Amino acid sequence: MSTVAHLAVAVSARVDNLEKGLKKANEKIRGFQSQVSKTAGGPKQAVAQLGSEFKKMGSTLGGIAAKVSGLLGGITALGAIGMGVNEAMKFEKMELAFERIIGSTTKAKALIQDLRDYAATTPFQLTGIMEASQQMLAFGFTSSEIMPKLQMLGNVAAGVGAPLGNLARAFGKIKAQGRVMGEELNQMIDMGIPVIKALADHFGVAESAIKKMSENGQISFTDMETALTKLQSEGGMFFDMTTAQSKTLAGMISTLKDKFMELLLTLGEKLRPVIKWMVAKFTEWVDWISQLNKQQVKMIMNWVKAIGKIIAF
Repeated sequence: MSTVAHLAVAVSARVDNLEKGLKKANEKIRGFQSQVSKTAGGPKQAVAQLGSEFKKMGSTLGGIAAKVSGLLGGITALGAIGMGVNEAMKFEKMELAFERIIGSTTKAKALIQDLRDYAATTPFQLTGIMEASQQMLAFGFTSSEIMPKLQMLGNVAAGVGAPLGNLARAFGKIKAQGRVMGEELNQMIDMGIPVIKALADHFGVAESAIKKMSENGQISFTDMETALTKLQSEGGMFFDMTTAQSKTLAGMISTLKDKFMELLLTLGEKLRPVIKWMVAKFTEWVDWISQLNKQQVKMIMNWVKAIGKIIAF
């Protein structure tokens, strides 16, 4: 079993326990709320019960932290959990954006999984891959076109050491315009892509004719796509360059970073539903407290201290 899968299984059980503990604590709090207006004895007993529930949850959090610490070594467990939750929050925003642009949750999730798999085996970072894909979707590519186009652009970008996002943006603009304009042609030249020669070979003309053809609107998006595809097809100078680059030291370090971020993302995704529930409940409890008078607030100070660690987490 992979490290990511091992973490997912190990954390899932502890997250389930944490969720059960939170729900029990919420039941105690509801009872506590109904007793606040009664004699001091009632709330004191409720506070004691709450303290017991939060203590149990503290042990559960400790178990999660210990498991994470054991898998991630030198990184502090809470630091890793915080990073994982942060990554999960950013990823959730991207997921929502993909769903809205594509118009299908199923297709969006399938594409995102493909992008995660692609990131794990190439020298490109997942965040950059997803941003490039989002740009391509915005420029009019369908969800089914993203992976083959991205893999083609990835080989070219890896071949010249250009940022994938920059190439995807220029390619997307050409798609939206329907033809190659001077700006996008120059951008590709600046990236180090031998696009003039590729287009000249495609049309069977001298390289000196390409810029004039671009100015006259004679180079279509299909022409550019065909020229770039040939550059990275078998026999082309950029054939299978993402694989080749992934085997270099820089590529191996990039892949390692992606696997580490995948590990943190898996952790964050497991914790995300529970944390969202916690935030909603804490908001509800704070709203309730704000409606109490000074005497009632004083009575529940012990309760606030009891949940302090959970809020800090």
